[in-house]
Amino acid sequence: MTLDKLVDLDRSLTEFNERVQERVGQNLRMISLSMYGNPEDPRFSAVWDERPQTLLPLKIALAKNRNDFKKICKDNLAAEFYPVLVSATGGEAGARFSAVFEQSVRPPIVPPEMSFHQLLDAFKAEVETRAEKQWIIHNATIYDDATTASRVTAIWRKNTTNTAWMAYAGLSEAVHNQYFKAETDGWARLAFVTASSRHRFLAVYRDDQIAPIGTGFAQEFYGSIREFKMKRPEWLEKGFYHQYFQGFGSGLKRRYVALYVVSNKPIERTARINGKPQVDAIDNAVLKWMKHSNIRGAALAIVKDTRLVLARGYTWAEPDYPDVTPKTMFRLGSCSKMITSLSIHQLAAEGNPKLDDPIAPILQLKTPDGQDPQDPKVTAPNHEPYLKTTVGGLLESTCKINADYEKANLAIVEAAGKKGQVPATHDQIASWIITQPPETQIGPNDGGFFLAAEVVKRVRGVEAYEEVFEPLILKPLNISRFKIAHSLHKDQKPEDARHHARELTVVKSVMSPDRPFVHWGHGEDNYQTFAASGGFAAAALDYARLLAALNCKPYNPLGSTTVDSLIGSAKASGKGHGFDAFELVDPVKDLYQAYKGGLLDIAQTGIYFEPGGISYVMLWNGLHYGKSLRDFDPKNNEWWPRFHEVLTPAKAQAWSSTDLFPDPDYAMPSFPATEGNWRHCTKCQSLYLHGNPQGDCLGEGKHDPGMGNIANYHLMVDSTMDYGEKNWRRCINCRCLFFDGDQTGKCTVGDNHDAGRTSSEYSLVVDSPYNEHDENWRRCKKCQTLFSEGTGSGKCAAGGAHESSQNGVYSIAET
Repeated sequence: MTLDKLVDLDRSLTEFNERVQERVGQNLRMISLSMYGNPEDPRFSAVWDERPQTLLPLKIALAKNRNDFKKICKDNLAAEFYPVLVSATGGEAGARFSAVFEQSVRPPIVPPEMSFHQLLDAFKAEVETRAEKQWIIHNATIYDDATTASRVTAIWRKNTTNTAWMAYAGLSEAVHNQYFKAETDGWARLAFVTASSRHRFLAVYRDDQIAPIGTGFAQEFYGSIREFKMKRPEWLEKGFYHQYFQGFGSGLKRRYVALYVVSNKPIERTARINGKPQVDAIDNAVLKWMKHSNIRGAALAIVKDTRLVLARGYTWAEPDYPDVTPKTMFRLGSCSKMITSLSIHQLAAEGNPKLDDPIAPILQLKTPDGQDPQDPKVTAPNHEPYLKTTVGGLLESTCKINADYEKANLAIVEAAGKKGQVPATHDQIASWIITQPPETQIGPNDGGFFLAAEVVKRVRGVEAYEEVFEPLILKPLNISRFKIAHSLHKDQKPEDARHHARELTVVKSVMSPDRPFVHWGHGEDNYQTFAASGGFAAAALDYARLLAALNCKPYNPLGSTTVDSLIGSAKASGKGHGFDAFELVDPVKDLYQAYKGGLLDIAQTGIYFEPGGISYVMLWNGLHYGKSLRDFDPKNNEWWPRFHEVLTPAKAQAWSSTDLFPDPDYAMPSFPATEGNWRHCTKCQSLYLHGNPQGDCLGEGKHDPGMGNIANYHLMVDSTMDYGEKNWRRCINCRCLFFDGDQTGKCTVGDNHDAGRTSSEYSLVVDSPYNEHDENWRRCKKCQTLFSEGTGSGKCAAGGAHESSQNGVYSIAET
């Protein structure tokens, strides 16, 4: 079709009236209306849907003054004619309005509404209110003149699809284009754009897609109608058409902006699930909530005691959206605190520092102006939390360290005399925190966890926190998908989940001094500096392994005393130490449940932990709410952080005995099993397997555990983890535990120890930095058996007493 068949350009009021009658007579629907220029002699442009269709009854008002327009709107509403398009030009008193009203054969459940003639601040508040009450902007206009402030009139419809959106008004063209880049970097699309006589822009963004993600729409500016006519065929050849064409400005400053699209219909999302096994009740529960809140990605992993029994990735998104898997890495929010808690309790298990040691002598912080913190009784009450808080107190919900540091980058660098030089450093943050008013809220304290990581770094003598948690927590558990999250879009990796904000807000970055505009959740916070309290990212699979490790007994790759200290402290306080709650649910059976929620502007996470029972981690790459998108009450919600619709079937499920951790898709070894009934012989001091036969003890009869020394020791057996010293065997003759290395050692029966053909391989904890179990065990360099050095050197099959090989101190556990 010809240009004039679809677009009316720069028409006078009389000409446009004639065009409207003609187009309506052809059963064409107006999809874009623009009135601009002098309100006494406005110009009109419109885009029409080229497909003839059966139109609902219409009423069109053109170039009406404010009072007349308000009356027309009122009369049309009474007749059930609802606004669908609106445009205006001119300043405060002289503004003129045009609109299209459409009658509904069956009135919608909630009819469209119009917010009229609002100043920019009022419109911004309207946007926030409408989003909270589940409305979405349908069409709008911004208008002004050289002497009056910009105003906005907008049409609203109920947001029945829960689509995320945002509208901005009053932006200069330069800032509008910066917002455009930030929004589209975040996978939002421009859904509407217009501008005023003073070239102040109004733009609407949505996160639904009309083509492959990031494509299917484009804006282009024109200096004249002639330029538009020349370039328009290029877009048509690409398969685009005009969704909106808007004029703005007057005289020589008049310009035009066109929004091109390939479709006006959002692409339907599809549900995809991967991982194993399929449990319909669980899968349906997760997808139900994803569809309710339009969350695109989620992952769930469930462990039973130390076994992985389920690992699933869920996608509810456009067909070309990257599939979420159990190995996709999500931002954790406050669920990051578990790593910091373990780091502190590892120090406590080593004995330096203790949990009740004060933090001030360890950190030796200065205030931002270089002063020592003062006596709180004299001059500086804000310093009191820092001076009185203990190492363990940093992890408690009662911590008084000021919690609000994550979003204070500008204030922190200014206090340090480095105004504008963001991002803030760890040292600057620590100095700033100790000068802030004491925290009054009860809950997991972000400032306390930040200083906890600083304690860990100081004691360990490292600059980067990664130098601590990676070798001491992640590596021993064979975890590889757990890291400090990236703040910026450009730093995201293919394995990272794409996170989506509920409101598509644009903010200024704190990741560099030039502070460019960024999409919400990707630069206004520095995840690298608040990792300890909320800045980690992890895969559900790997976080679930962390929960499974908390159940490893009596040996634990994190240090059994580390985990005992953490769990014991959480039980004693009822919360804190990485948990929102640690509750006794059955005092007779001594059963507990614990949980933790993580909440960011772009993600939610939940972990549930039962010592010896079912535990899970649930990760979402967007925000959930209750009955409505803003009806959020953590105390009453049944899905966060305890997701009962998953927890209930998980507890009822007859899970397979197979551990999924070693599955080829995940390649993580099972936690080691243990074998009991190992005893300490009071005669030769060796460790032997008690039973029938009893085993010979240097020709002096059989091994004897003694009447008062019948401890039942357990050993790790046939472990596939890189944990402990391997290659220990049981001799089939003397039944002693011996090291089967370069030499097999001397046996009391025959010449050398003999492991036989089917002997298991045992792993022993050696030289643990933590205060572990019974640590008085050594390897004899002559007979190669494990012997107790605490009750005498015993007798060696090679003659004389056992002699320590000086290869380390062994820890074995008794039950």
